[in-house]
Amino acid sequence: MQPAGIAGQAYTHGVIQIADDQAWVAEFAVPEGCIYWSVQLMDYAYSALEGMYAQTSINGHTAVPDPDGVVRVVVSARDTGAANWLDTLGHERVQIRFRWFAPSAPAITPKVVPLDQLEQVLPPNTARVTADQRQEALRKRVIGQQWRRR
Repeated sequence: MQPAGIAGQAYTHGVIQIADDQAWVAEFAVPEGCIYWSVQLMDYAYSALEGMYAQTSINGHTAVPDPDGVVRVVVSARDTGAANWLDTLGHERVQIRFRWFAPSAPAITPKVVPLDQLEQVLPPNTARVTADQRQEALRKRVIGQQWRRR
């Protein structure tokens, strides 16, 4: 018998190794019937990267799907301006974990691209944020983390 708190969860894991001038881009469509999903970066020892002051995770409430319904996540050491960017905090190698509360996990299409070619890989209407918008999002993240029950 499976505990009720775990029923319906699916996980996808991976290891990303990129240089400072590269980005890892993942594309997926959120599965039908998915009530919650998240993606989180971890270090090599499988500990979550510090998420209070950096965008090291996103979920279905904070991510922005593209107009075609596909979610594109960009992982890199530098802020690319993509709304769904995740910060490696300078780690050359990170682990990534996707969590789905859905009947099944979707197919994820990953690729590594040079940062100077990222604009050719992402659709032109991929959601972007300005430096001020990113700072505001990080400010809200800090407040949200401080209000979390521990």
